This record gives sequence, C-alpha cells and structure tokens, in this order.
Amino acid sequence: MQEALEKNLTLVAERYTINVAEARIITARLRPNPVLTLSSAFPDHKIFHSNINPYAEVAHLDWV
Repeated sequence: MQEALEKNLTLVAERYTINVAEARIITARLRPNPVLTLSSAFPDHKIFHSNINPYAEVAHLDWV
C-alpha cells in the first residue's frame, strides 16, 4: 500500500504542486519506453511472379 501511494502520479503532483501532465512527462524521461513497429506486405502470388514486385517492408521506432 505504501509503494502505491508513493508512485501515484496524482499524489506526487499534489505534493510538488505540479500538474499531472508534467509529472507524466518527467516520469517518461526517467524511463523511456521505445516502441518498435515492423510491418511487411507480400503481394498476390501471380503479381509477384509477373516481374511486378510491390513487396514492402517498414520499420518504425518511436521514442518519447
């Protein structure tokens, strides 16, 4: 219970008189959470073998 009270962003914000949004930004800076998104698209078998290659690969990294 004590740990939950200590890590509650709303209570922390009230203690230091900063708003919740600022508290979350500060917390995000302390523990960055990168998100990696990978995606690929394979065309239909007939399209692929007719020398038209619309094959697509996408990699995207988000970092707060």
